[in-house]
Amino acid sequence: MDNKQKILIVDDEPHILTVLQVGVEESGYNVVTAVNGQEGFAKAMKEQPDLIISDVLMPVMDGFGFYKELKKSQHTSKIPIIILTARGKMEDTFKVMGVEGFVAKPFEAKTLIDKIDALLNQRKSQPAEDPFPKTANKVSPLSPLSQKTGKKFLVASAEKTVAQFMLQQLEKLGCAAESAFSDEELFSKMVAWGPQILILEVLMDEKSSDEIVRALRQIPQFKKMPILVYSFFETNVGSESTHERALSIDNAQERCLEAGATQYLGRFDENTFAKMVRQYL
Repeated sequence: MDNKQKILIVDDEPHILTVLQVGVEESGYNVVTAVNGQEGFAKAMKEQPDLIISDVLMPVMDGFGFYKELKKSQHTSKIPIIILTARGKMEDTFKVMGVEGFVAKPFEAKTLIDKIDALLNQRKSQPAEDPFPKTANKVSPLSPLSQKTGKKFLVASAEKTVAQFMLQQLEKLGCAAESAFSDEELFSKMVAWGPQILILEVLMDEKSSDEIVRALRQIPQFKKMPILVYSFFETNVGSESTHERALSIDNAQERCLEAGATQYLGRFDENTFAKMVRQYL
């Protein structure tokens, strides 16, 4: 029986894929390959690899979309991932999303193998999850942050890790903050909690953000409330799928501002977020 651990490598450049496959196999791992995120997700579901290595700029489905699909499925959400990137800003974005490892291009084979070994050893050392977890006590729909005395922010985002980071930063600024991950939850908390400022991702998964802005501006209590919109992905990178996302972000940004959003904050940046919102405190 073959007890070798399995690595899924996803890259659209054949020569890079071949080099990676040979190097990883020579280090004692079995390798499965895919040429884009869509094929990679199908292979991940079927093969259940121990670790995934993925490029970012790929056709059909890029690394951003691939990572989001992996995290949505309970069958692939716990698989550790190494992102290959030559762009520092992309690394910052993936870090906020919760990616476990990065290898900067160009890279030495040993650097990648060391990262693979480290992540897999780390996974082995983690305690197994309790198959019968204790039921958590029921909590209030509003978090302890809501009890703070500073301005009240509602953060609406399709990315939970980004929203969590924003909540932490707002807490440090002395603000009360809540999050919403769907338009239904957003409107419910707007009415029930009455935030003073809304931070809204331009591309939500359900209702379009400009429709949300337009609907809120029809409600008297939210007519003049600051609504700050932001994007999560870079819009200046070159693959076809990423270019399409860039156009979607640009269009959504314009529609949000036309619908009555107060300001477009630009691409989310963990290093400048606090500075951007401080002007509204």
